[in-house]
Amino acid sequence: MDRIISPLKDAIQWLGDQFNKHPLGFTLVALSFGVPALRIVRGYIAKPRGLKFDIVVSSLHVYPIKSGAGLSLKSATLDPYGFAWDRRFVLMDKNETFMSQRATPKMAKLQTALLGNDLVVVHDKMPTALFLAHAPELAQSVDPQHILTPGSVPLVGRDELEAANVAPRRTATVKIWDTPVSVLRTTNTHNSWFSEALQQEVTFLQMKQAGEHKRPIIDRAVPDTDAHVTLADGFPILLVSVASAYDVTTRLNAPISMARFRPNIVVQGTPPFEEDAWSQVQVGSTILDVVKPCARCTMPCVDPLTGKKDPWAQPSKIMEQYHGVGGATYMGQNCIQQRNQQSQPNRVWKIQCGDLVQVLGLKCDAVTKLSH
Repeated sequence: MDRIISPLKDAIQWLGDQFNKHPLGFTLVALSFGVPALRIVRGYIAKPRGLKFDIVVSSLHVYPIKSGAGLSLKSATLDPYGFAWDRRFVLMDKNETFMSQRATPKMAKLQTALLGNDLVVVHDKMPTALFLAHAPELAQSVDPQHILTPGSVPLVGRDELEAANVAPRRTATVKIWDTPVSVLRTTNTHNSWFSEALQQEVTFLQMKQAGEHKRPIIDRAVPDTDAHVTLADGFPILLVSVASAYDVTTRLNAPISMARFRPNIVVQGTPPFEEDAWSQVQVGSTILDVVKPCARCTMPCVDPLTGKKDPWAQPSKIMEQYHGVGGATYMGQNCIQQRNQQSQPNRVWKIQCGDLVQVLGLKCDAVTKLSH
């Protein structure tokens, strides 16, 4: 033991003498060698060779009203259009164009919830909850934070909408970007409720039932013309990783929540933006084609709690600086369910929180490489 300790004492004594003789020079030399060495050691500890972590589903979300607040789910069922109950309702302005948080950020405060087995919407300026649909299967999978206590708020609109469902439903055409979409009208009660909540005249519309709703995905990345989408902007499913969202948050003046990015599937266990390289993944038993990155607008700048654009947190501008191409900003990946699975009519496809995510294919690096 003395053979080890004695030389160490001599070395420490020598280092102390050198520092006393040349304090500034000694400090510079120590920093020159010490800082890189520390970085190497830290990198080695943070990224041990051969150690892999499982990628799993962290959370699941649907947004029943286009541009309204979302519902967190324990499990999600897929239908031919994406997640069941996702973007099945839309608000239309007087120009017969869809409304969103881009121009009407206060839509973020339209919160859907479950009242018993009924899907409803509430707003802090409205004394009532508005009936949207009977949804017992959604009530079984929704996170408890979105469940209202029976009797806690008066319910309106149920009788009117159920009566409208008995008679032949009137239709309307709403323009979603460049595409006219045929949808169902609801009731005057619904139009009045939303108009009062948002303080402007609006029309509340509903997507047609499965088999009747026709809206092909129009994108050169999707040659399959049989692929359809709900009332979402362009694709059925948006996947975002926890690491990517956190990476953006660390670059902002104030932290923001994942709700700003409005994902359907959130995964954890990856480095930031690793999902950019995926071309196909299996989530539980469901196979998703990862089609293309999601180009972001100004909606991540809207605070979902206040319904106002946040002057302190501007994730779109930050992402443009280090995670964009050609002036466009990207976050998350647009996905569709593999067509072979969708063609199995008797099979119910579900994704659950905690499901394992397996990467089945990768895109060409030249296509997916984004500036960092």
